[in-house]
Amino acid sequence: MGFKPSVGLIATDGVLIQSPTLDTVGVFARRVEDCAAWLSAMTDSEVQVDNVARPLRLA
Repeated sequence: MGFKPSVGLIATDGVLIQSPTLDTVGVFARRVEDCAAWLSAMTDSEVQVDNVARPLRLA
């Protein structure tokens, strides 16, 4: 999955910005929890995942 935080949430120091209103630093991960851990580390704040969907079930 991909996670793109809001513009301005993550510092873009050292990033070559092409579009100031669209460019942001994001991450690809296997799970929502991994994205939450990344966001916690990047923002130095606690991020909790409350509403995780159940695994997909095929009939």
